[in-house]
Amino acid sequence: MLTLLSDSGPAVSNHTGCIIGDYLYIHGGVKHGRSAETVNHLSRFHLVSLQWEDLSTIPGSPYLSHHASMQQDDRYLILIGGWNGNARISHVFIFDTSTFKWLTATSTGFPIGAGLSSHSCLPIGNNNAIIIGREGGLRTQRRYGNSFHLHGNAGNGKFTYSEYPLAVSSRSGHSCDFIKVNRGYRLMLIGGRGDRLSEQFSGPSSVTSSHTSSDITTLERGLRKLIDNSTNQQTPRCMKHHIAVSCGTLLVLHGGEPFGTGVRTEPSSNWWVYNASNSKWYQLPISDSVTRQGHVAGIHGNRIVIHGGTTNSHGKVSGEVYCLEF
Repeated sequence: MLTLLSDSGPAVSNHTGCIIGDYLYIHGGVKHGRSAETVNHLSRFHLVSLQWEDLSTIPGSPYLSHHASMQQDDRYLILIGGWNGNARISHVFIFDTSTFKWLTATSTGFPIGAGLSSHSCLPIGNNNAIIIGREGGLRTQRRYGNSFHLHGNAGNGKFTYSEYPLAVSSRSGHSCDFIKVNRGYRLMLIGGRGDRLSEQFSGPSSVTSSHTSSDITTLERGLRKLIDNSTNQQTPRCMKHHIAVSCGTLLVLHGGEPFGTGVRTEPSSNWWVYNASNSKWYQLPISDSVTRQGHVAGIHGNRIVIHGGTTNSHGKVSGEVYCLEF
């Protein structure tokens, strides 16, 4: 079920990735799991021909790690915040995948003296996104909270932050996704702190998705077959820098660095599924899994794709691409 697609990609961790069309775009990160030195590498991986293309020679790529990304109009790769090697920033950067150019972008409204790092970005349609998790001064956090609304258009390069009315707990290295319930959707935060695995909040009645309903149905059906045969219904340990992907009423989680030992631990290899229908967690019976933290993931067709990440407690980094399909 877990298939190696490529072992020749950029070996990075704490980078960001986004699927646009048949391409997985990879940007930034660090070349060693314990390094704070960022890179500005930009590549794309064709998910059909399984070929990599290096786009790093295109001028304008920022040096970033621990940043977030989203796509807009099936054309623009938008980078948000991150660590630039000197400070945490809230800047927005735009790469046009049609013209192969970095575009000028401006952003306003973010609290002065604070920045984004190991945060999450959840697109909500109509050029809007929810940004959760920020590292800044305590005074700034108390005043502004940890949730932001980001609105902007890649076409004109103008983006604006504003406060988002969501009382979330402080998290870093977490995930944020919509999960389908009986009446609409719930927003689910997972990981990023050691004392509370997840939080859920009321969401919209419908969400905008770049995936077809048939692909999500295929993924959900395959996952349900696995959890129906699973006897492991324990809740996973709190973790950070994992990946999470929403598949209808199910949420898939993989890897991450577990909390709770007081020392640097090995990344997890476990795959988990949260079932919104009964509010239970299930560990997937995937024997050939890989240990990862700080990797990226996305959905392409009816499969889940992951790339890169740190593979062990010594900081070794991978450039492999895997897919989970049914």
